[in-house]
Amino acid sequence: MVRTRTIGGPTMKAGSFSLDPHKAAAAASWLRFDDEKRQIPWVISSEVRDHEGDVVSQKGIDLSLFKSNPQMLWGHDHSLPSIGSWPKVGKNMDIGGVRMTAALAQFATREEHELADTLYMLARPVGPDGKKRVAPLRASSIGFLSENPVYPKDQTEREKLGLGPGGVLHRKPIGRVHPL
Repeated sequence: MVRTRTIGGPTMKAGSFSLDPHKAAAAASWLRFDDEKRQIPWVISSEVRDHEGDVVSQKGIDLSLFKSNPQMLWGHDHSLPSIGSWPKVGKNMDIGGVRMTAALAQFATREEHELADTLYMLARPVGPDGKKRVAPLRASSIGFLSENPVYPKDQTEREKLGLGPGGVLHRKPIGRVHPL
């Protein structure tokens, strides 16, 4: 089963919490915004129910294929050159009481890729004036294959698993991540 999941990026708003990139650094010293290196902390997956009602288990997520070539594509578009990479990824982290997988998004320079530069400017947690802001671009989508998904047999089991209507629990997803 191939699924796509959109979740929050630099300022995550999913379910009932938000993740500010300035607070993410408290969870791991490497999760820091670095304008010179063009790196932005990013949540790439979480155990928060998504718009489809699905929950992705962070403990079971398999990033080996992703880590072998951690390229950042724009909107799942394989016809465009990569807009950057994900040099560091932390799996199954507890940030603000929520299990999630976070990464550093490193965007290509303007000289390397003009679109990447535009997207970087939209994703920066500080505006052109240097003040903190909620970035206009703050979501990503994890495309994944799921091994052994759990399809609840009834609404009671669905609620016990924290799933929405039609939701599936993905225990061992194999993923790719793309900003949207």
